[in-house]
Amino acid sequence: MTAFDTEFDSEMADLFGLLQRHDADIVEIVAERTPPSARNEYGLTPLMAAVAHGRRDLIPILSPRFSALASSSGGETALMLALATKKPLCALDLIPISNLEARNLKGDTALMYAVKHGQMQVLETLLPLVNPNPQEEGADSPLMLAAERGNAVATQLLLPTADLSWENGDGETALSIAAREGSNEVYKMIVGSGRPCRIDARSHATGRTALMQAIAKSNAECVAFLAPLSDLRLRNRDGQTAWDMALKMTQNDPDQFSMNAFQVVDELALLRSLDDVKIALRACPEENRAIWMPKSVARWEAWELQTVVQAAKDYADLDEAQEPLPEAPRRGATRL
Repeated sequence: MTAFDTEFDSEMADLFGLLQRHDADIVEIVAERTPPSARNEYGLTPLMAAVAHGRRDLIPILSPRFSALASSSGGETALMLALATKKPLCALDLIPISNLEARNLKGDTALMYAVKHGQMQVLETLLPLVNPNPQEEGADSPLMLAAERGNAVATQLLLPTADLSWENGDGETALSIAAREGSNEVYKMIVGSGRPCRIDARSHATGRTALMQAIAKSNAECVAFLAPLSDLRLRNRDGQTAWDMALKMTQNDPDQFSMNAFQVVDELALLRSLDDVKIALRACPEENRAIWMPKSVARWEAWELQTVVQAAKDYADLDEAQEPLPEAPRRGATRL
């Protein structure tokens, strides 16, 4: 052993210790002496560790000896780690030498990692190379991940080739997930694509449709968008229709209810009758009703629904002796 070797071994214990702070030429020398099966305490190969540190310059040095096809104890490849640690340039370099269909122990592919971690440049590069739709029944799709995160850019990239009708193990579609998470831009893009997206698909656990998911989150904007397209006769596991769910929210304790709940009722009422609104008012706690009516009347006035406004004012006292309320205009009435 030379003096150089002795000094080298004492100051630079192993390859993993060099990856973060030493020049590529030194790393290359040590890499040649390191077994291809080398792993650190986290189960990472030298290539994985280098990528996690953002050492793009080391990829061509390490990849011939430490395969990009290898996976960690969690099933992650070097490409997945590059995406998880937000190293897009490393990821782009790894794509040609990686197994793009590889999955970690949770079943996630590199494409799903790109969506999860917001790596849109990598996602755009991967899409022509892989099938964006799940191969196993009940698995989450990349589009579902984009919907869950409200990522409109990823949604736009995935829409042309994604199966919009795909259900995961919970019976949810990308649309129902977008409605549940309040990803307003995403569900509009999905419906606006003009392709079948199973608007009335229901969750296995709750029986909720996308519209019901929006109601549960008091998302009036989503309710206004989905209600005219949905089957309002459907019931969830509790036997409730969308209208029943909305009414129940208006009956919450005054300290807990949200004004958004009343906006949801207003949106659904346009597809029903003002007699239904009268029933809703009667069931609503007086404190909530006092807040709801002025807000609703102002909203109906803004929508130029003068007949509705007058009827609401005439029947605000809920006098049982008075005649039933007139029908509300159907969806599509002009709004300012």
